[in-house]
Amino acid sequence: MILRQTAALLVDAYRELNAKKLFWITMVLSCVIVLVMACLGIGKRGVTFLGWDLSFIPITSDTLKPNVFYKVLFSNLGIGVWLSWAATILALISTAGT
Repeated sequence: MILRQTAALLVDAYRELNAKKLFWITMVLSCVIVLVMACLGIGKRGVTFLGWDLSFIPITSDTLKPNVFYKVLFSNLGIGVWLSWAATILALISTAGT
């Protein structure tokens, strides 16, 4: 019973959000986060952004393996910032409107 009500609320919220411009704002912001994460890399000389060395960040592939770097990046930026704060704030804005 509760699962059906929750599903109905989620479907209704999705339809309302999809119809509004906030859906597209959320999609664009999500794509920006994905693109920023895709532009970052790690190598022997350190962290790179679109091929430029970010030598002020003292992390190399010797100190942190690339797979761990991307997992930490995803958990901190993707989950820690985007899902915890930005998406929650956007959800509050979308439900606070008329």
